[in-house]
Amino acid sequence: LENLFKNSGLVYEKQWVKNLTIKKDGKSLTVEFAIKHPTGLYFPIDAHWPKTLYEKLLELRKMETADEAEQQRLKKEKDKLFRDIMTDFAGKATDVNEKYIDNPISAGFACIYVPSESLYHEITTHINEKKVLWISTVQEKTKVTFMGPSTFSAYCSAILLGFNQIEGDQKAKMFVKHLESLTNSIDQLNEETLKHENNLKKAYTDAQAVTSSAEKMQSNMQRITEELDNLKEKDEK
Repeated sequence: LENLFKNSGLVYEKQWVKNLTIKKDGKSLTVEFAIKHPTGLYFPIDAHWPKTLYEKLLELRKMETADEAEQQRLKKEKDKLFRDIMTDFAGKATDVNEKYIDNPISAGFACIYVPSESLYHEITTHINEKKVLWISTVQEKTKVTFMGPSTFSAYCSAILLGFNQIEGDQKAKMFVKHLESLTNSIDQLNEETLKHENNLKKAYTDAQAVTSSAEKMQSNMQRITEELDNLKEKDEK
């Protein structure tokens, strides 16, 4: 499972973790493996491989005999071994459910990784006594799914694509945010420039008014001075 993660393109510790205890808001979650979502939630994945039972089952399936009684005995033994394997996986699903599902740090569902393609195919296509897919019943009860090597690799590829899309969206949102900030800054600068220009125009108009008043005052003073000089000349005569 670790090798699949390493070859998946997912980034260790950023997008997947192993043998880690995560603590958040007073809660803790210990995972064997997990995919880390950008939201901070974890999708726990435990590997499970009843190797001894399955190898024994495969060996029995290879055995051939013409004896009818021996055939019946082998059939019963094979059926029992297969039931033991299915019971073992059902117990593992219950264990995974109890460890992960109700934890607020987990994504609300989990996965059991089956490292054998043939065994994965058998447990996911098995029809129980009620003529229902065994895996559907287990998933409904435990919220735990199963994946084999090929399925898990495809899932990781899909997850990686989704993560890249999310990262791209986040970068796009950040760019738009900065662009909006820049636009607001430009608008503010334009407003300040216009305000300053208006102030300059007002100052110029006020200065012209002062200059005009000063010129009128100077003209009046000159006229008064001339009239006084004329009066003075008449008195002297």
